[in-house]
Amino acid sequence: MIDRGISAGASDILLRDETAVIAFIDLDWPSGRVLAHSGLGDRVFQGQTYLGVGEFGGISEIDEASGNSPNQLSLSIRFTDPTLVNTILNESPEGREVSVHLAALNDKRIIVEEIPYIFDGNVAKGSLRRGDIAKNIPYQINITCSDWFERWSQPPNNARTTDNAQQHLHPGDRIFDLTEVIAGSPLHTLPSKNNRAAIGGAGRGRGRRNEPSVEP
Repeated sequence: MIDRGISAGASDILLRDETAVIAFIDLDWPSGRVLAHSGLGDRVFQGQTYLGVGEFGGISEIDEASGNSPNQLSLSIRFTDPTLVNTILNESPEGREVSVHLAALNDKRIIVEEIPYIFDGNVAKGSLRRGDIAKNIPYQINITCSDWFERWSQPPNNARTTDNAQQHLHPGDRIFDLTEVIAGSPLHTLPSKNNRAAIGGAGRGRGRRNEPSVEP
């Protein structure tokens, strides 16, 4: 477990049997940063305003091991906004940075202790559970996050040559969009095309354009 320098006062509050806490999620989504918290309304945490999602959001317990194995965290949110459906279907959060912070509240729901970066990692996987907007059945996005141990254990060259990594650095550049397909397929199954221009000779008229032949 990483020592984050949690103060003695914050530790005492978290160890109480009846402590009210709020989780703050900072997610680097491809089309824009997402700042949300587990309560209701707008909340300011370390100078940033977070939008409350209440019962529409979910977060698993944050439980870290003492070894070097990757630690994972699950996030979810339900929604009925059709524009969000299109955004999520067309954008992948995998590989993006995500941080979770905690804040302890007093009996008046006022923040008395801020505990930043209780979890700091990247999105390992994202999935969407289908709903029905017409019937008011919400969609749900599920996000699995892994801490820096998993990123650290990946080969650095492979990590830099994925489509997600390239999109993060250079949005719109599709040079690595088939990397996963090529890496996971036998060579003889991949499509190929050879352009071989015919060489002019006997029987071809002067000035006639040589058409290339294409072999599948």
